[in-house]
Amino acid sequence: AKAFKYAADNGAVIMQCSWGYNSAYSNIMQGYTPGPASQEEWERGAPLEKDALDYFTHNAGSPNGVIDGGIAIFAAGNESAPMAGYPGAYNEYISVTSVAPDGLPAYYTNYGPGCNVAAPGGEYKTNWDTPGCVLSTMPTNKASSGYALMQGTSMACPHVSGIAALAISYAMDNGITLTLPELKDIIVSSVHSLDPYLTGFKVNPEGGTLNLSSYQGKMGTGLIDAYQVL
Repeated sequence: AKAFKYAADNGAVIMQCSWGYNSAYSNIMQGYTPGPASQEEWERGAPLEKDALDYFTHNAGSPNGVIDGGIAIFAAGNESAPMAGYPGAYNEYISVTSVAPDGLPAYYTNYGPGCNVAAPGGEYKTNWDTPGCVLSTMPTNKASSGYALMQGTSMACPHVSGIAALAISYAMDNGITLTLPELKDIIVSSVHSLDPYLTGFKVNPEGGTLNLSSYQGKMGTGLIDAYQVL
């Protein structure tokens, strides 16, 4: 909560959130504890968290600046569940699903209600023998380089945060002012539809297959496109 307030009070207007609770539809048999099932349940269970996010979204930015308010962008979750996890599923935030390098839903991504847009998140065993992952920074020690190949909606989410930063930078350079709803609408509408490709089946690297039709209309509006945003 202190970090959200500090960010809003010191000029940040984008909250990059590669964290969240499990989806309410997480499979307990796979070791996931289901998270909140509704906005009301999340608000009751995490009131300070909600207040801190409200403070950021309502008080970041400036009425005389590029944007009045702050945008919160969340990872949708990695439980292969048909609903985003909270807080990302809250209707004022953007929740990001993950596509693999094959352009199809990553086997682990959450999808369905609460999901707003898709971005590249990597997949360890795309094409079986190629680690199609995202090179990410990691804590360093004597045995590590500070980088590692990772997968997850936590890898997809920063793509969208980076594109939001490009949009705000472009607006600043061109004397454009945006409201928070306008910026959110620009991001979620600047996409390529995934639905035409969501037919048939895909091999699940953890075993079995994924029925791609079950993801139709549920990966958010589509795959984010930075050029369209600008």
